[in-house]
Amino acid sequence: IPKVFIIDREACIGCGLCERACLAGAVDYSDKETTEKISVGSVILSPGFEVFDAKLRPEFGYGVFPNVVTSIELERILSATGPHRSHLLRPSDGAIPERIAFIQCVGSRDVSCGNDFCSSICCMYAVKEAIIAKEHVHFVKPTIFNMDIRAYGKGFDAYYERAKADYGVRFIKCMVSKVREKPKTNNLVVGYLSEEGKAIEEEFELVVLSLGMATSQSVRDTAARLGVKLNRFGFCETETFAPLATSRKGIYVCGAFQSPKDIPETVAQASGAAAAASGIIASARGTLAIKKEYPPEDEVKPEEEARIGVFVCHCGINIGGVVNVPAVKEYAGTLPDVVHVDENLYTCSQDTQEKIKNAIKEKGLNRVIVASCSPRTHEPMFQETIREAGLNKFL
Repeated sequence: IPKVFIIDREACIGCGLCERACLAGAVDYSDKETTEKISVGSVILSPGFEVFDAKLRPEFGYGVFPNVVTSIELERILSATGPHRSHLLRPSDGAIPERIAFIQCVGSRDVSCGNDFCSSICCMYAVKEAIIAKEHVHFVKPTIFNMDIRAYGKGFDAYYERAKADYGVRFIKCMVSKVREKPKTNNLVVGYLSEEGKAIEEEFELVVLSLGMATSQSVRDTAARLGVKLNRFGFCETETFAPLATSRKGIYVCGAFQSPKDIPETVAQASGAAAAASGIIASARGTLAIKKEYPPEDEVKPEEEARIGVFVCHCGINIGGVVNVPAVKEYAGTLPDVVHVDENLYTCSQDTQEKIKNAIKEKGLNRVIVASCSPRTHEPMFQETIREAGLNKFL
């Protein structure tokens, strides 16, 4: 879900309120779709993936039982920008679920639905979600039903062991056969066969389906138009020792379209694809570069009175769950020379960057303090923002 205003064409009724609400002025109802032809020397395909449709496994009750949710939906529930502002509440009645079941390999390693490959990410994101749920509500009891846990990455196995030892996450090796609902409570009964071959039923307040990855039909159509071959699973066909090169020269691939993978592996592969794509057009490097222009820098004289703007970040719940941000904001407003104080859910978002620039201009700020994540990662971005507002980036 984007962190900025967009138009959902399918839901838009043309009232024009979005245009007035968008602070960045990015909504333009008069804008029309155009087709352009661009001459390029290389292409990188990174169209992403789609998650498995959980309704194709009706035995789990998704779309029928309200307290059966997908892993993506649980991410939204746990998110600070989600429907419950990071409070762990189940859909049917808004109650806190004590017992949560995770069912693994829904749409992965499954011949019956045509996805007989491992999506590689589901085990670890289920472990992560179980830990986060436990951190949100200390009495939560997560159970992960799995064929096996594929903790293949660096530090993954240690993370898995920590989930068991420190957070009490329970792992049961089995294939869940069915989920049924208790009508009076909306609780869910999970039926499975234990490792000893015994039929067992357990009751849970919430069931989470860990969905696998797949390529969408639109992505397959795009590959066909570009003349790029796909493998039998529908992902881009590459060579073992050339995982970034597609079957067509000059077209490279990265991310989940090449094969299912997590974010760190995707970022590393994207760096490699960018290097490969730029390498074959090295002779043209820099020929189309445009120098960025900044507004004139406002002179701040030493004797000039300081006008400080303070922007305090919640960073979702990473900071806001530990620090009393409203209290920090209130205290900052009492400090000498502070003329503007603001708190934001994510100060690094594009919307907040615009707010900072507007505050510099409207309040006449000549000093900016951002209380947020580490300056090792975010300082250059905030320096760029205040420079775009006409302020020296070191102020």
